[in-house]
Amino acid sequence: MFGKYLLQVRDRHPMVHSITNFVTVNDVANAQLACGAGPCMADNPLEAADMTAIAQALNMNMGNPSGHVLEAMIAAGRRANELGHPVVFDPVAVGTTPYRNFVAENILRQVQVTTIKGNASEMRALMGLGGHTGGVDALDADKPNEDNLAAFTDQLKAFARRHQCVAAVSGPIDIVTDGQRAFAIRNGHPKMEEVTGTGCMLSGLVAAFLGASPDQPLEATAAAVAALGVAGQVAWTNLQPNEGNASYRNRLIDALNLLQADELDARLQCESY
Repeated sequence: MFGKYLLQVRDRHPMVHSITNFVTVNDVANAQLACGAGPCMADNPLEAADMTAIAQALNMNMGNPSGHVLEAMIAAGRRANELGHPVVFDPVAVGTTPYRNFVAENILRQVQVTTIKGNASEMRALMGLGGHTGGVDALDADKPNEDNLAAFTDQLKAFARRHQCVAAVSGPIDIVTDGQRAFAIRNGHPKMEEVTGTGCMLSGLVAAFLGASPDQPLEATAAAVAALGVAGQVAWTNLQPNEGNASYRNRLIDALNLLQADELDARLQCESY
């Protein structure tokens, strides 16, 4: 179902320009390399637009939204829009402070994004369902579960239609929708929450998959989500008894690098709505 999109990344080797969080920039680059994409990290406003022009996709991550980063994101986003390149926006910790809300509002007003990817608390904040105090992590009360999955999906569909984009929520149940169709993906492992940057890695992977398959944004986004989730499960299986979260991080990247298209499809746990 989604394996072909992994093959396209490896066949086409898209270059991804990421303006991302300094805490996780190395992991984002390694995750992109692991799946076959080419990473580039340039956050200086003087070159951001030019760097985006030679890439196949743009990944904007709000983990460290300093003034110059916001300027670079808007400049790069506008250039990507002019060229028709896919744009991913990861609104890290939006809803926690007025400044982060300001940054997200500016980006969404000035840049047409292809995919918005956030955790449940971040996406609820963007949907106008309230702020939160979880910092960069989602609150358990905000996460979709079996009881509220249908209602959460409907709210996310309305948000995607309003912004004319794909909306993706990462968590125990990942939801990806373009406003009409939706996928609920149940891959992944709780250990992923113990590694800083798995969400940032995911937005970088989404940009890579979009760069390789720009004409199918819903499926490409869902395929990236599924690929990281399956890699998370394989990494847990390969973890040894005396290994902790640092080893798990390495095994996660290894699993992503070694993941095959047929294995992705075989392990996929996904429902369509």
